[in-house]
Amino acid sequence: MVVAQRKADWQQPLPEMQPSKPAKYRKIAPRRKSWQGILVLLLISCLVGGTGAARIYLSTVKSQQISVLQKDIEALAIQNDALRVEVNQLSSVGRIESMALGMGMEKPTDMVYVVGSLSVLNSKTGIQSALPAPIEDTVATETAGAPSTIKQISQFFTGYFASTQH
Repeated sequence: MVVAQRKADWQQPLPEMQPSKPAKYRKIAPRRKSWQGILVLLLISCLVGGTGAARIYLSTVKSQQISVLQKDIEALAIQNDALRVEVNQLSSVGRIESMALGMGMEKPTDMVYVVGSLSVLNSKTGIQSALPAPIEDTVATETAGAPSTIKQISQFFTGYFASTQH
């Protein structure tokens, strides 16, 4: 099939190419400067700035307190060392001996060893003891007149070890 060509006038625009009417755009009202927004922004910036300033202030105050306390610790450590030296000097055996002799005490000349219990010694010298007699002594005197073999062995070892100490 053969179709005849249509005559076209090139000077007239094609109907598809004609400009359409411009679309209606909604006009946006210009924004007013809101004093409320500015106030909120100012408030937030003040809070952040105040918090930062407070933290800086507290950190400097605390660091000063720490340095003062460290100086106090050093001073107390020096004082503690001086007191330890003084305690060592005051508790020396030579000083105590010289102080005792200065008070009128006498240095013992010979050794005295005590063998047996204290209650037996007090009864021989006539001194009454305020302390109760040891349990072994009361059991031994109640059961028999002579001390038991265990008591004799313990007295022997006590006397032996007491005589070896100087």
